[in-house]
Amino acid sequence: MTSTVPDDDSDEPLRFEEQVTVEYGPVPSGAEEHHAWTGRYFHGAASRLPDGLDGRVAGDRAMLVLPTACDVDGRPSTVTIRSGSTGNGHPGRPAMPFTIGSRP
Repeated sequence: MTSTVPDDDSDEPLRFEEQVTVEYGPVPSGAEEHHAWTGRYFHGAASRLPDGLDGRVAGDRAMLVLPTACDVDGRPSTVTIRSGSTGNGHPGRPAMPFTIGSRP
């Protein structure tokens, strides 16, 4: 989703882009990809899912581990969701997560 906001300091409006990404599949097998994936879903702001579900949740992302019958080559499969946002404000195009849910 793209939105614009008038800019008091310019004739050009400020432009923002927000997206929600949902992915399904096995945990990455390559070392770099696996490290990045782990950092994305197991960071300090994430909490365990409720009711004994296997996964993590934060305000801008969540990960659910699927049953072992869904494993691929011995790697667990997951469903993930995360938000992302960029804006072309005065400091450049900073990445800004936005909240798509709450831990409760």
